[in-house]
Amino acid sequence: MIDVWLFFSLFILVLVMITHTYINALVRQAQEEAGKREVMFVSTVPGPPNADVKSHESNFRRAELFNSRAKRAFVASLILFQAVFWTVSMRAYLAGPDSFL
Repeated sequence: MIDVWLFFSLFILVLVMITHTYINALVRQAQEEAGKREVMFVSTVPGPPNADVKSHESNFRRAELFNSRAKRAFVASLILFQAVFWTVSMRAYLAGPDSFL
């Protein structure tokens, strides 16, 4: 049983690293687009926001939404796994050694 718990813990760590990498990529993309937008406004007459501004804001918004959903999913999966794992483990423990023979 300890192997299952260890595998799940390592899997969660890898999943957290992948999630943070994706969020970092979205934020960097939004920052790069924001930098391009600032350069454009310096060299042109200010006007209404264009599609670049909307994509810049949408990337930040996507990163925020993904982060909040990922937090909830991680907490829910950890609670669910712990509840199932310890329920199964305690049943096996309380069944005694005769159930293994």
